[in-house]
Formats: sequence, structure tokens, C-alpha cells
Amino acid sequence: MKKILAMLLALAMTFALAACDGKEPTGQNPEESQPAQSQPAQSDSGADTPAYDTAKLMFATTYNEMETSGKAITYFTDYITEKSNGAITFDIKWGGTVAGTGEELNFLQEGAFDMSVLGQSQYSAVFPLLNFPGQTDESQQKCVDYFNYIVYENEATASVIQAQIEAQGVKMLGFMANGGNAFAAKKEMSTLDELKNYKLGVGMNHSAYESLGFSVQALMPWDAYDSLSKGIVDVAYMSTAPMIALKWHEVAPYFVSVNEYSAGNYFTISLDRWNSFNADTQALFQEAMDATTEYSIQLMADEMAGVEAALNEAGGKMLSLNEADTQALVEALWNVAITDCRALAQNGNCVDDMETVLQACADYLDLPLK
Repeated sequence: MKKILAMLLALAMTFALAACDGKEPTGQNPEESQPAQSQPAQSDSGADTPAYDTAKLMFATTYNEMETSGKAITYFTDYITEKSNGAITFDIKWGGTVAGTGEELNFLQEGAFDMSVLGQSQYSAVFPLLNFPGQTDESQQKCVDYFNYIVYENEATASVIQAQIEAQGVKMLGFMANGGNAFAAKKEMSTLDELKNYKLGVGMNHSAYESLGFSVQALMPWDAYDSLSKGIVDVAYMSTAPMIALKWHEVAPYFVSVNEYSAGNYFTISLDRWNSFNADTQALFQEAMDATTEYSIQLMADEMAGVEAALNEAGGKMLSLNEADTQALVEALWNVAITDCRALAQNGNCVDDMETVLQACADYLDLPLK
């Protein structure tokens, strides 16, 4: 009898200890229940840790590593690799070695690579709703907030824009700041009345500048240096940082900021690849995209400091339009953008959706929608 009681007592103690440890007394390895494609991230805290997919993605881009967009790509991919403790890595193909400008979407759809950066203007016929009026005044932060609101936050606009994007078999995670715009002039001037006395070279929105009284000549960025140096044009217009990269300041050292900012260049992933990720991996990619957008704002600020230094070295300076001139330019660009958007919508069979988007843009920017 004593032996039986002892055995029962021993068994009771065994189960009690197992219960205190929180373990099932079955000998099953808890790791066997984890998805085969996922690995838990390591953490010093021992708290709940996300389980990231193990993956190597090809990221193909037309940008080079030292360009602003290239730096943002490096930041994005490094962020994910480091946060996942190497579970997710990237093979980046720089400089259009896999697909050229305007070819990236087709390659993504065919599964030739996993990610790329798509400029919305190159795909305006495919994503007409994404090509809403894309400039704001005041600051780069305002422009980023505006893009986030229209593309991702406003329920009415985000639903139709995202549906149009995903219909092409891709997901756009987010975008980056593209910086401010400026006129590059050979002489010191700082008003529209002064600038419009000279021949203006610009790549787009010709009718907007003509409505302000400019004599406009179509000019691609890579041709501007020669055109400015030879007197074919006297003033040129573009985003500020690339003008320095193309050395416009050597022949037109007076930059006139128009206090207009843009954003875009969407980090885009194959929808099939995105849907293959678990929730933790998707959350990590979105976290990395949000951080990259903020990083791009800082990149733009750093580049602006470099612009002013380059102008000073060339004997020029950075100037700025006054508030009235800025407003006149904003309204001219806005009116042309509205006309262009409606033409895109007609061709893309999304007229009603475009009006929804344009109304939200007008409300956000406090501009009239005619």
C-alpha cells in the first residue's frame, strides 16, 4: 500500500512541475508548428518576436547607386535586411541593366524580378488616377502629407487608386520626396516679370508657362547645358538637385526657387510576391517604406544645402519667388494639370473616379476645381 501511495505522489509531482513550466508533457518540439517559410527574428528582450519569411528578392532599377533615388533604395533594402536579421536579402540590379525606363512594370508582371521603383509619369496611361496634380507649395513635408492622403489615407480616393494599381498585378508600398523646383538663369532675377522676358526651356507643362507670358521651348534635361551655354534658351526649369548634377549652374548660376515641391517614384513589388509574405513580413516592408519616405525628406534637405554651396562656388546664388508669383505659378500649373488629368481619365475609362480624386486634391490644396 505504501508503495502505491508513493507512486501516485511521484506522478502528481511530475504533472505539477510540468504545469508550472508551461510545457506539455508530450515531448513535442514547439518549433515544429511554425510555418516552413518563416523564421523568428532574434530579440534580446525575449518578448514576442515577429516571424519573417526567408527570402531573397531581386530589386531592379534604372537608377544608379549614388543618385538620390539610389540612396533611398539602399536605405530601404538595408532596413529590411537588418530588421529581419538577414532573413530577407536583396540582389539590387542598378542602372537599367535588367529593364529600362518604362519597361519595369512589364518585367514585374512577368516575374522577371520582384521589386522596382516606378515613376508615375512614365506610366500615366496605365495608372491615370495616380497622375493627379502632383505639386504643392510651402514645403516638402506638405507635399509628402498630400500624397499620403490622396493615395493611401482618404478612403474615397485610396480605394479607386489602389484598385487601379493592383489590377496591374503590383502593389505600390509608398513613394519618396522629389525635392523642390527652380528656374536656372544666366542673370540675377527673382520675379516672373523678369524671368518671362527670356526664352524658357522646359520639358513639360508648356501651356502653363505660356499662360504666364513665357516664350517656351521644349527642352530635355540632358540638353539644357548646351542650350543655355549657346543661348538657345536663357532660362531653364526643373527639380533643383538634378540641375546641379547636370552642371547647369556652370552656365546659369542663378537659381530661383519657386517654392513648389513634388513627390513620387513608387517602391513597387509584384503582387504575387507580396501576397506570399506573412503578416509580419508585410508589416516590416511597410515600416521600411515609411522610414524611407522620411529619409528621402532629409536627403532633399541635404541636397539643397549642397545646391547653395555649388551656386556660391560658381559665383551665383539661390533666390526665391515672392508669395504672389508663387501663387500665380501654382494656379497655372494646377489648371494645366486638371486638363491633363481629365484627358488621361477619358483614355483610361475612369472619368468618374478621376473627378473624385481631383475634388479631394482641390479640397486638400484649397484650389478651385473648374
